[in-house]
Amino acid sequence: DPVKRAEVLRVSVEPQNLADSSYWHISARRRYYADTLLSLKRHEEAQRYLLDLEPQEENPDDGQLYCLYLARSYYAEEKWDKALEACEWAFTHHPTKNCVWRDAQRQIADALAKQGRFDEALQAARVLYDASRNHGEVTSYASFIVHLLRTADGNDERSNAFVLHQLYGPAGEDGEPGTEDDPADILKTIPYPNC
Repeated sequence: DPVKRAEVLRVSVEPQNLADSSYWHISARRRYYADTLLSLKRHEEAQRYLLDLEPQEENPDDGQLYCLYLARSYYAEEKWDKALEACEWAFTHHPTKNCVWRDAQRQIADALAKQGRFDEALQAARVLYDASRNHGEVTSYASFIVHLLRTADGNDERSNAFVLHQLYGPAGEDGEPGTEDDPADILKTIPYPNC
């Protein structure tokens, strides 16, 4: 029963019950409790817990993760500004780590798009695309950019140009620069975010 599990976990993360535990055991319990609260959609309780826990966390990896959990909770409640703030905390409160930055950056782009702030969402998505580490990430973030372009524009003009540029490069399908089929480089029109 998830509700009973949440209660057992709540008790297990009380300071007196963590006193003799290893760091890894404490970390696992705290993460599991936060994740359980989110899965039960007990967002107010999760937010109180995470807002109290994150500033005290000495390990920046866990601190970043708590910021992300907090953002997910706000996101689920459609509290976009709070979700953005929690994602930004992953960077500003824990600048020496980057274990969850891609997830935080994606949530930033998503939250901006949910607010209709498509120019800013595209800027955040461009950071993800430019920092892609492998073919899978390139494909995923390119698809995300296509989605944002279509949603922002209400048509396929820029999204199609973006896809063609990704597939064929600046010379287009015929491989000859300066011909009619040369697609626009849409990424050049999307500036980086102001940080």
